[in-house]
Amino acid sequence: MGTSATIAASFPAGPLSRPLRRLCDRLGLDIRFDQLAAGLVQFRRQAGARGRDWDIVVLRAVDWMDAAPDGRGARRERFAENLSGFLAGLDGPGSPAVGSIVCLYPSPPGAFAAADVARCEAELADRLSEVERTTLITSSQVVPRYRVGDATCQELDGEPVYGNELHTAFAAEIARVVHAAERRPVKVIAVDADYTLWEGACAESGERGLRLGPGRESFQRMLLERRRQGVLLCLFSQNAREDVVRAFDEHDFPLTLDDFAIVEAGWAPKPTMLRQAAADLNLAPESFVFVDDNPGECVRMRTEMPAVHTLRFPQDDKAVGAFMEHAWLLDPPGAGTVAVDRTEQYRAEVSRRRALEQAADRERFLADLDLRLCVRQALPEDVPRIVQMSDRVTQFNTCPSRRTPAAVARDLADDGRVCLVVEVADRFGDYGLTGVLEYSVTPTALHVWTWLLSCRVLHREVEHRLLRQLADRAAASGVDTLVFEVRRTDRNGPARSFLTRAGAEWVEDGDDGGRVRLTVEAAASPPASAPPGDPLELREPEAGAEAVPDAPLPSANVFLAWLAEEFTGARALYESLFPRREDDGRPRTLGLWSAMLKQAWEEVLGVEDVWHQDDLFGVWGATSVDVLKVCARIGQRCGVTLTLGEMLALPTVAQQAENFMQKAPARIPVITRLRGGHGVPLVFLPPAGGLAYGYLELIRALGDEQTVLIAQAPELTGDETLLDLDALVRVYRQEIRRLAGGDPVVLAGWSFGAILAYETAVAVEGAGGAMAGLVLFDPPRREPPRAEPGGAEPGGGDREPAPGAALGRFFEFLDPRRTDAVSLVALDREIFPGAEPLDAAVGREAVWRALLARLLADADEHQRNRLLIPELAPLDVLRGACVWKKNQELARAYRPTPGGHRGRSYVFAVADGALDGGPDHVLAGVLGERTETRPYPIRPVAGLRAHSAMMEKENVALFAPDVSRLMAELRSEHSRPGR
Repeated sequence: MGTSATIAASFPAGPLSRPLRRLCDRLGLDIRFDQLAAGLVQFRRQAGARGRDWDIVVLRAVDWMDAAPDGRGARRERFAENLSGFLAGLDGPGSPAVGSIVCLYPSPPGAFAAADVARCEAELADRLSEVERTTLITSSQVVPRYRVGDATCQELDGEPVYGNELHTAFAAEIARVVHAAERRPVKVIAVDADYTLWEGACAESGERGLRLGPGRESFQRMLLERRRQGVLLCLFSQNAREDVVRAFDEHDFPLTLDDFAIVEAGWAPKPTMLRQAAADLNLAPESFVFVDDNPGECVRMRTEMPAVHTLRFPQDDKAVGAFMEHAWLLDPPGAGTVAVDRTEQYRAEVSRRRALEQAADRERFLADLDLRLCVRQALPEDVPRIVQMSDRVTQFNTCPSRRTPAAVARDLADDGRVCLVVEVADRFGDYGLTGVLEYSVTPTALHVWTWLLSCRVLHREVEHRLLRQLADRAAASGVDTLVFEVRRTDRNGPARSFLTRAGAEWVEDGDDGGRVRLTVEAAASPPASAPPGDPLELREPEAGAEAVPDAPLPSANVFLAWLAEEFTGARALYESLFPRREDDGRPRTLGLWSAMLKQAWEEVLGVEDVWHQDDLFGVWGATSVDVLKVCARIGQRCGVTLTLGEMLALPTVAQQAENFMQKAPARIPVITRLRGGHGVPLVFLPPAGGLAYGYLELIRALGDEQTVLIAQAPELTGDETLLDLDALVRVYRQEIRRLAGGDPVVLAGWSFGAILAYETAVAVEGAGGAMAGLVLFDPPRREPPRAEPGGAEPGGGDREPAPGAALGRFFEFLDPRRTDAVSLVALDREIFPGAEPLDAAVGREAVWRALLARLLADADEHQRNRLLIPELAPLDVLRGACVWKKNQELARAYRPTPGGHRGRSYVFAVADGALDGGPDHVLAGVLGERTETRPYPIRPVAGLRAHSAMMEKENVALFAPDVSRLMAELRSEHSRPGR
């Protein structure tokens, strides 16, 4: 089951989500983010009561002071009012299941007196410290910890802008908090002795003794604190045991040998020591962190036991502080963890296992165990442990769900429910609170809502005795039936199997679970033994079975080790998250570069159908002179120098585009100059799919004299966060200002791009910029057209998917804001219900590749070539589809800004019945009297309706001459003296 998080901010903080998403991917955290708009002050009122696990709130103190009248007192009152409203909802009804994270960004200098801002920030920190399950992250924490070079706020067009380093630092700290709560708990820290716990070798210390520098002393004190918080310590040393004992006896270390649950000293390999410790403690290897200064020992552990989290300890004592600061795996246990020293409990477990090995048979072992159960009413002080077990016990758990402390407290206060806790002990020691039972009695049955047991007490007749107690309580209440609420998961087979063997029958059975019924008579009798291969037997008694879902992948282990061992600052972290090339070796924006090269080659060769895999020299007869001409065009249009030698060595457009990407910017700009030319620039804004491919035929027809810039959707060129219409317009306006300064431009757009062009023109003029004209190609009609065959083209116009086809169902059911692995698996089930289910555990990219392969196999040739652009990497295809779907939603909800564009507008429209009575598009009422509308007999092409086929070659020929003449007039008009 994936984790959900909601992000809201009091200022535009979209760039934060980019490193945060990438960090979660690196850490193996399957998190779905819902991003709310910026400018929110009362976060809870906006988020409502939607089910989610985390709330992430990003704010600045000045944003809660800014609306105040003049005067310090009024500002503080305004801040206090906003803060009180915020806190009132933060931990109330509708609060997240796990917790809230509040990020306090630095306020821009000069906005208010620094002392006023500091007082408000201090008040926020003080008040938040009283709210349970809430973490405050401040710039004063992250700037030094992540060595942020510049944490100041700049302004761009009135909007606050922070650098990537600061966003990355905050994202890292958020990910750290979430990771601590979501990961499989670290239950054991296994450490080396020599040069790790101390400096020197205990077998060779001589008169000098062992040295304990400040760094290692802090490390030992940290380990001692983790022991008190419930983490077990193990010591692995390749020394004679007497030397290790003498080292502790002769030195006053913070740690003593008694602090270690297991001490292994000898000459066995350390992976062998760890395997034995895992077996003795009945814990899985992925519950261990292994710390050793020896690189060779670390390599051996990572090779032989990759599931173990291995960290290389610094040999320089001065570097230990930085190591601990960035060793996330050594952080305190996550939120909701009950701090209990478990060393004695696990020592008792080691004794039990050795007694079992020596017993004649299991029955004799159980008879001699002297098992004692205490089943009692839950008390308020049990709430943290109940919450912890609800989150972590996944095998013997009839109805797994995350529960908040508030929800558990409400159940305890409910007179209609009985909440029991189970404490277990035997002759070896106390297991502690290891079970929870929650039920209510109806006139016909005893209804069990929750039954969970720690795996440490399974197979010792505890579950059998508890079932008999439930039967006794039902009989005492005058009912003869037990009803269990059961939810199916991939891990709770042992609980379901036990009920089935006890004689339970399903009375309500859905895909995710339902209810089972068991008679009191059957419950009072022991269930049948588990058959061979039963889930209960398969996991007996599985090490680490109480942990949260899956162990981190080794790639996550590598990343966590890099943070502890090699981290140098936020800049290095950002560069590691966003390398120049993607992990799959394919440039993210290869498709656009390929299109640019394709166009250049077609111009030089005088042809129109060069394919990206064609051998340019063998198929088209290209010469070295042709290569030089292409290099010149690319240099003029893109500012990138390509050499004759490298181009001659790469015979296809696809290969040349790969080489091009090595020299081009790592992220293509939102607006790119495609053609030099002269005079007033023509800027094409993208249709719904977000890419500018659809305009290439028209751009070719305009000739070299026209300056052409093409825009891409910002979501496809950098940050993946989906933007609303206002945010898109703001980005395009800023880019146009950057490229054109104050000079006039012509904005053009087709379909949804026409909406973008109009709204951007309004924004440019509203900010004092100049517009030479507005050119719109068939803006969307007032009533969206019905779906037609042909699907949706992410790179082209607004093409509706064919009803009933797999691709049509894909676009129908796609939620553009939920594309995590779990959501993609659910989408696959909707589209291909009869196919083999995909597995979310393999990760988002692997799931999407499998789903994409199914979509391509089901699509016809037209859809494969047009709808899923072959040059794009698979994840970019998914991003394009999400952008298309999101922009379709924006178009359906669109209401144009009234009284907008003041200049001349030109509409090139598809001639149909709707135009007979005048324009009927969404912009008809706001363009004004200085608008010329020209209809053209655009024809459907290859299954595309006329609107979607407008930019196809045969249709472009109908209106391109008029566009070319119009642009010549505008160039002439704006080149006159005085312009």
